Amino acid sequence: MRALLSPCHPLQLVLGLVFWSLWFVLVYGGLSVLCAFAAPAPDQGQWTLTNLLLGASTLPLFAVSGWLALRCWRAGRDTGQSSPRRFVALTGAGIHLIGMLATLFVALPLLILPPCV
Repeated sequence: MRALLSPCHPLQLVLGLVFWSLWFVLVYGGLSVLCAFAAPAPDQGQWTLTNLLLGASTLPLFAVSGWLALRCWRAGRDTGQSSPRRFVALTGAGIHLIGMLATLFVALPLLILPPCV
């Protein structure tokens, strides 16, 4: 199990986008269910409990993605690693960074729009 979590393991090449896609499905699936059963009034604006909870779910993924990107970046900069391991680590860092930015980009409407528009 420890080898799977290594920053040089090929799993890092997909892990960032897998985390992002799971978060995306949970957040927008949960929002859809909530809007179907207990939609807040649109005149409440964007500062509703719904948006705050969805925004709070964004922060852990954003932090974990950033930590994984930094960890992979540091492993890729290690000159003691073989070339393929460095490639996997540096590419994994880029994938985690893309997942982190995608999380931020998708979460931005939570700050601007009412939840069930």
